[in-house]
Amino acid sequence: MKSEFNKYGLLLDETMSNQFDKYYELLIDWNQRMNLTTITDRDEVLQKHFIDSVLLLTKYDKTEFENKTIIDVGTGAGFPGIPLAIMLPQTNFILIDSLDKRITFLKTVLEELGLSNVTLYHGNGVYTTNNKSYEMSPGDIFIFSSNGNSFSNIYFFI
Repeated sequence: MKSEFNKYGLLLDETMSNQFDKYYELLIDWNQRMNLTTITDRDEVLQKHFIDSVLLLTKYDKTEFENKTIIDVGTGAGFPGIPLAIMLPQTNFILIDSLDKRITFLKTVLEELGLSNVTLYHGNGVYTTNNKSYEMSPGDIFIFSSNGNSFSNIYFFI
């Protein structure tokens, strides 16, 4: 797996590599019980889900995301939020999805991968929790990924 990421200049340490391996295993296991993705071949998941989700890191220095929040609206099975959270452990992530069953899957992913920089919310694109709206801060990043294209809409909040 490391060599595939390296082709794009994306470096994985051992922990990250193990997290991506475990994420793949969970995705395939849970996909047998619920429709998370039509892409299940390991090489295709690696390219079309994992690497595609983190390609913006080839254009920006990782330090630009430190102590920021990235909000992934319509995360589905966790793309691009979970791969980015693996690659950017100093960044906070909020993943929002309208289906509770996907949130249940993602809770398992967070536990199994040991990701503590991700918060999950069940809801739609209107981001509210407990009747309290999230206030974005300068530098926060908003990603709408509900149409299947991880980076169809990226907004940097300035």
